[in-house]
Amino acid sequence: MVVSRDALRAMLVQGSILRTRTSKFRPAPSIFTYPGLSSTKPFWTESFYSNHTDIVHILESNYDVILKEYHGLKCIHKKDNTLTSNHSDYKDDHHKLHSGQWDWHSYILKGERQSSFASNCPKTVKVLESLNQPKLMTGNPFSFAFFSTMGSGAEIQPHYGPSNLRIRCHYPLIIPDGDLGMECGGEKITWNPGKPIFFDD
Repeated sequence: MVVSRDALRAMLVQGSILRTRTSKFRPAPSIFTYPGLSSTKPFWTESFYSNHTDIVHILESNYDVILKEYHGLKCIHKKDNTLTSNHSDYKDDHHKLHSGQWDWHSYILKGERQSSFASNCPKTVKVLESLNQPKLMTGNPFSFAFFSTMGSGAEIQPHYGPSNLRIRCHYPLIIPDGDLGMECGGEKITWNPGKPIFFDD
């Protein structure tokens, strides 16, 4: 493997604290920081809707397709719980970032495509692979694409993301009744089914 000069300049930082309760947006990747990359805001949804309309359109226009395959995968999971992944991009061995039931069904898991997901959700995979900006993020341990299911009463603690190499996308499929959403950098948003949210964690 050939490593570029810029990559060698990247700082690898193993943070001792992943959680933060500050109300001020202050990016502080907990594991990997690439020098020179900065973020001026927690939410990038408006920027994506204005400047990356192709990505937004692909996701929104395939809502029913993705939702149907999600339901299908959940049915399979009831019969075979090995399809659920408990891996994340946070160091759960040292920090418990959530309470309650939180299941993952991963297509991209730490940079690697998962063949079992591709077999069960081929249309969802086709949608993800069509997000060619410039390509689906793979090949590094901070690459993830997955169905995330939080059980009743589950909670994710405030935390920093592990790396500044990405903007994360949440694509809500099913939202229970109520004013539900998330907070990032002191700003709060509400989830709406089929409406993607882009943010810097």
